[in-house]
Amino acid sequence: MPMPERDAAQRKADMDWLYRNERSAEERSRAMDEAEMAELRRRAAARSAADPLPPRRTPVQFAATPSTPRSSIPAAPFAAAAPASPLPAATPGLRTNRRKHRRHRGRTLKTAIALVVVLVVGYVGWLAYVPAYAWSTMTHVGAFPSGSRPAPQPGTAILLVGSDARQGLTAAQRKQLGTGWDLGARTDTMMIMYVPPSGRSVLLSLPRDSYVPIPGHGQDKLNAAFSIGGPQLLIRTVEQDTGIRIDGYLEVGMGGFADVIESIGGIRMCLPQPMVDKDSHTNLPAGCQTLTGPEALGYVRMRKADPLGDLGRVKRQRAMIDAVAKKAASPSILLDPTRYWQFALASRNSLRSDGVGVTSLPGLGSGLMDLAGGKGLQLTVPVANPNAMTPAGSSVLWDEQAAKSLFHSIATGNTASLEKYAK
Repeated sequence: MPMPERDAAQRKADMDWLYRNERSAEERSRAMDEAEMAELRRRAAARSAADPLPPRRTPVQFAATPSTPRSSIPAAPFAAAAPASPLPAATPGLRTNRRKHRRHRGRTLKTAIALVVVLVVGYVGWLAYVPAYAWSTMTHVGAFPSGSRPAPQPGTAILLVGSDARQGLTAAQRKQLGTGWDLGARTDTMMIMYVPPSGRSVLLSLPRDSYVPIPGHGQDKLNAAFSIGGPQLLIRTVEQDTGIRIDGYLEVGMGGFADVIESIGGIRMCLPQPMVDKDSHTNLPAGCQTLTGPEALGYVRMRKADPLGDLGRVKRQRAMIDAVAKKAASPSILLDPTRYWQFALASRNSLRSDGVGVTSLPGLGSGLMDLAGGKGLQLTVPVANPNAMTPAGSSVLWDEQAAKSLFHSIATGNTASLEKYAK
């Protein structure tokens, strides 16, 4: 609403009086002092008494600056507000479409998350099911002897045996693997994997040429116990000579070992020098390389061309177990369902076991991972003479005092003191 003509004229008179003594625009912009404000209030009161006007809307009050009292700020003159431009009204259909889009996007995201969860849980179940199935269908053999045996120790001790039996191998396989044509079964690999209740796991090599008492057969090389009486006599001999009770038995044949290596796409090993051995059909250059199944078998069997003989071979056997455990637990195997399945089946077909059931898998896997990750201890029975002449030929003689101390630590479940035997 425009200002009444009388008010406009009076306002002009007030302003002329207020600024009649000012000489510049800067001075006219200064704030009113108390005397000016009092005069303006007096004049306004006089006009209201002479000719009262209809009540006007209370003008908007603005906050005073810190340096100016609120009472010194004049009331802003009333001015009609300009009509605001109205906002366009929202289209009901547009709002509905947006809500539907948001709901659809939310459902899509929830569906995607649920699908990922189902896939992850399903694959984890697959990872657990495959070894459980393979283990439950594995060939079992009666390996434990009857009669008196050592008392059970804390933790779990599993005897790992590599058999060189030729049964089941075709002529072509025997030629390819360099196994020869000997009849019967012998073992080139004997290790005790011990997983204590707490502390470091242990992989203890027992040299095959160890000259030890064999129950009922006098003294002979340790691998003769397997040739004479199979797994039962071997376990009885190991328990008698070490005082360690064997809780589980795992045996792998030569052909099966090569198949396991092939199922994981070979194994990478680093050779400090060339390996050439006619008996094991081994001809490998120095340096890092991926070994096929037959090449890996020659790597762990060869001993005649090794300056350390059987002691050098047991080190390579432990290195191979480490490499296989690491490769089997790598993403290249775990995230490839086909290769994971092939590895499980190859392991099942190559192993014979006793006392190692599905419930033993977590402990066995944990021990292997500790050893492969460097947390475990890799040991060989302390040796006094690696090349002693005995009635059985060149043999390995144990250091009786050191070996007895090592065996006692394992039999009592204490592996903290065994690091000094690591070689």
